[in-house]
Parts: sequence; structure tokens; C-alpha cells
Amino acid sequence: IKDHFEKAPLGWGATYANHPVLLACAYEVVRKNCQVELEKKVAKIEAIMLEEVDQLIRKYRCVSQGRVIGAFGCLDLVNKDGIPLNLLGEPLPQEALLVKQSMVRHGLFGLFRSPMMHICPPLVITEEELKEMFSRIRGVLDDLDATL
Repeated sequence: IKDHFEKAPLGWGATYANHPVLLACAYEVVRKNCQVELEKKVAKIEAIMLEEVDQLIRKYRCVSQGRVIGAFGCLDLVNKDGIPLNLLGEPLPQEALLVKQSMVRHGLFGLFRSPMMHICPPLVITEEELKEMFSRIRGVLDDLDATL
């Protein structure tokens, strides 16, 4: 197979795949990230997020589990019976609608794909802003727990 494609064109790909401008931009992003030691910033964010998510799991009935890797986290939300709020493709139950409305009230926007609440702060976030974000998430979970 490899020998064939050494001489024959590959019949698929994105318009800008391997374009020199795209590669120059990608290289510059990686270079800048290395210069500002972004991996150290993400490690600090991860440590705070791990601690915060662990506290949420321990405090709220509506959180069955959570996970964090780098600056990305996710909470699995459940109903009063410990069952995920809903299954993919099914209509949103009242609890999931409440979470969406509560997020807006608490000034949060992002991906809530019931039963999962994704947590993905910008990489430029400060520790104070990260703590504020989790305070707002606690407000949403307070609202959900109050209905269980």
C-alpha cells in the first residue's frame, strides 16, 4: 500500500492540509507556547481543578463522578435515583433543563451535554478567576441538588 501511494495521489484531505501558511502558523503557536512555558501554567490549572472537582464529588448528590486532565474537566450529573440525567438522543428531562437555566443565571456558558458538564477554562485564566468559576459551578449544583 505504501509503495502505491509513493507514486499515486491520495484522494482525500483538507484544502489547507500541509499548506505552508498553515504549517507556519502551527509552528508559531507551538513556539510561543514553549516560550511562555504553557505546560507549567496548565499543570497549575490542573492541580486546582483536581482539588475543586474532588470537593464537588464529595459534596453534591447530583455529581456521580468527575475527571480532570490538564485544563479540561467533566462532571457526570445524576438524578435523585443516581441515574444519569438523560441518555444521548433522548429529550432533556427537567433536571437537565434546570442545569442549563442555572448556568445562565450564574453567568456560566459552555458545553453542557447532559448528563455531562464540561469544564474547560481558557488557558489565560488566573487562579482567582478559576476559583470564581468553581464558585459559580457550585451555585448550579446547589440548584440541582435542591430539586433532588
